[in-house]
Amino acid sequence: KFDLKDWTLVDVSDALPTGHSNDITYVPEKNVLMVADCTEKDGWAGVYYVDPDTLELLNYGILPYGCRGLDYSPILQQYVVTGSYTHNIYDKDFNHIRSFNCGFPRDTTQGLYCDGSYVYDARWGDYTEPGYSGDNRLLIHSMEGEFISEGIIKGDPCKGNSENENVFIYEKMFYVGYYNSPRTVNEYVMVPVNM
Repeated sequence: KFDLKDWTLVDVSDALPTGHSNDITYVPEKNVLMVADCTEKDGWAGVYYVDPDTLELLNYGILPYGCRGLDYSPILQQYVVTGSYTHNIYDKDFNHIRSFNCGFPRDTTQGLYCDGSYVYDARWGDYTEPGYSGDNRLLIHSMEGEFISEGIIKGDPCKGNSENENVFIYEKMFYVGYYNSPRTVNEYVMVPVNM
């Protein structure tokens, strides 16, 4: 756990058996972290619940749809859950509101961020796999499903085998975390012309 104001380390959990842990979101009404398991167990739909204060594992649940990326918008009191190329919107009690297909149906879905107006979808295109783009990418959709834009995430460590894993916004800056060596989180600004 880090303090985002100055990136100081606040706490470290014991090892948590949370599967692939592909994405994580905080639900303030329940004061809980939800972690996407992202494994074949339970049809890719499993999530773990973690106490944000103690960093202890609380329980495990299964969502109504596959979950590689998820975020909770406290503004809307809605979840966005993505299994692959379909975004699903649920209310705070996980009642389905709507689904929409991704405007860029390729590469691997990673983490999501929702600011209440837009869904920011981080994608990784494995450069060693035919049919993949080879790029780290950010897709933007409106909450109603309109495809707004997509663009390649520029800058180190976006070359070679660096795999973006998650995205979030803090004080108007984009932060993208990477599976690389060493593990990094990069700070970005969005340039409107080409993202």
